Amino acid sequence: MIADVQDHTIEDVSLFAEDEWQMTDTFALTGGVRMNYHEVYKENVSPRLYGVWRPAESWTVKGGVSTGYKAPETRQIVEIYTDATGGGGCFYGPANRLRPGRRPCGVIRANTDLVPETSVNDELATLFDSYDGLRAGATAPTVPTAVPPAGRRTRTTRSSPIRTSTRRDCAASSSPRGSTRRRRSPSMPATPIRSSPGATTPISPPISARATR
Repeated sequence: MIADVQDHTIEDVSLFAEDEWQMTDTFALTGGVRMNYHEVYKENVSPRLYGVWRPAESWTVKGGVSTGYKAPETRQIVEIYTDATGGGGCFYGPANRLRPGRRPCGVIRANTDLVPETSVNDELATLFDSYDGLRAGATAPTVPTAVPPAGRRTRTTRSSPIRTSTRRDCAASSSPRGSTRRRRSPSMPATPIRSSPGATTPISPPISARATR
């Protein structure tokens, strides 16, 4: 017998726009906005603003503020959704009706009380390039995350490393002049955010350093 299958669709539409303005010979400003419409959570606007300043030929200072928004997936909030879990060897049915030694499967149910995740992220970075083989950079990100009323863990973050190297050692991973690259330290563990319901928790991850020659 084939169980009844119910389809459920939620409309989720987004639009993104971004532009860059060269304010002076040494300073450029980039602004963007993302607009979301979700059938359940309605409208949301997430702006971002980023600036890049080159006070000297070898120095670049950049930083900005951006906002984030993520609505739950359809299967997470539709009341009729269920899924079985337990791996291979589990059995369906009430636990008290299974034969001795048989492990019952678990059931994952949707949560209609979930709310979207939101965040405000800011970053400040300084880069140095001597153009004769030496590059160095430092980035200090902060990620304050708004925790939904249920008090769930909503985001993890990793630190960005300081990196100095000779040009010949990083030629394979070098980027075009003027481009932006972000690296993550593979040695730093993720830092989970735990907070009381409705709180906003600022996260300032430690900065690691690495040098090669």
